[in-house]
Amino acid sequence: MSNVWIGDSKLSVCEKDRQAVLDYQCKDNKMIDIFENVIEGLSTYLVCAKKVKKELKDMRFSMTEYTPKGTIEKECCIRAKKIEEVRREFRKEFFEDFIDNKYFDAQLVDKMLSFDNEFCRMNLHLSLSDICDENFYNGRLAYVYNQLVIELEAEEIEAKKVVDYQLQLVEKIVNYAKAGYTLRFWCSYNNEDLCSLYYLMNLLRDIECSILLLNLPQRIHKSNGRFMNKLRKWSQIPWEQIGFAISQSNPHFITVEEKQKYAQIWDNLKEENAKIRITDGNEIKSVPIDYYFDLIERNCPKDKPFKLTKLLDLIYKNEKNRNLDLFPYYFWSTQFAIMMDRGILRKVKDVTNGCWSYNCWVEYVGEPPKTELGISSKRY
Repeated sequence: MSNVWIGDSKLSVCEKDRQAVLDYQCKDNKMIDIFENVIEGLSTYLVCAKKVKKELKDMRFSMTEYTPKGTIEKECCIRAKKIEEVRREFRKEFFEDFIDNKYFDAQLVDKMLSFDNEFCRMNLHLSLSDICDENFYNGRLAYVYNQLVIELEAEEIEAKKVVDYQLQLVEKIVNYAKAGYTLRFWCSYNNEDLCSLYYLMNLLRDIECSILLLNLPQRIHKSNGRFMNKLRKWSQIPWEQIGFAISQSNPHFITVEEKQKYAQIWDNLKEENAKIRITDGNEIKSVPIDYYFDLIERNCPKDKPFKLTKLLDLIYKNEKNRNLDLFPYYFWSTQFAIMMDRGILRKVKDVTNGCWSYNCWVEYVGEPPKTELGISSKRY
């Protein structure tokens, strides 16, 4: 489905879907918002741009005050009238200043903000490593272990806590669906978002539930008439533009047929179980590890040493039309380490003030020597 013009100047979502969203009433007025990873700007918008409630109470709390004579506990109070003023200011800043703009669908955005929200921030790292059922937990644990324990020098138990929490969150989302609550999935066109969407649809395929899908628009018209395009994540949108993104996101309820289609995509990805899943256009596909080795080699400066961080800049600059997914530094450092171990890259010197824990000056060596069988040992 695509955005269409309704009326003389109002840019809106498809009329049928838009009306279904405007008319919808969910259980206990509660919407379960599902994001991939952390989207602070979007969650802040949803919280701060709500309608000002009529019934507000004084907010009482205690705070510690530091004085030359020591610390003292103070009882503080923010009056309900002051809270109402602050909320109105937020409301104006997030919503009312844009209400007459032709690219801002005030009625739709207001409906999106009218529900009580509970945020579920998924971070399952489904685009890397094994995703077959028997290896699911260990695969996630290995990934988070490397990212936290090795790269960030955290305690080993922290990795298990992260994975356990995320799997508990998935179970919580499924239970919400079974209990009749509406799930609202903010989906972007990147590998982690799409993998999370297909994974959840697979879990929910036999559960009757309402799922509202908001796909990130490919192009977002702003208040000044200009637009943002080629966005990969909701988190890339400045908070003041999120209302415009919602207006042009074409939110719609997933049908049973759509849910089955998405669930089948996850079944196919599990069967392939490649090391990496990337987005090609707006679709997910499995690729071997060679995909990124080729990409790294193609962008290596061939005539002089270079920093690995500089190589990353070159890759994203030179390959910008390939819709590269932004894997974390741990992923890249692992690929660089393998290539150095195989003799394709050679370390020249270490970097003492690197911006991440695995960085150094290297040079491109090229194809490793042939084996006795005449086959290059380059691919692994």
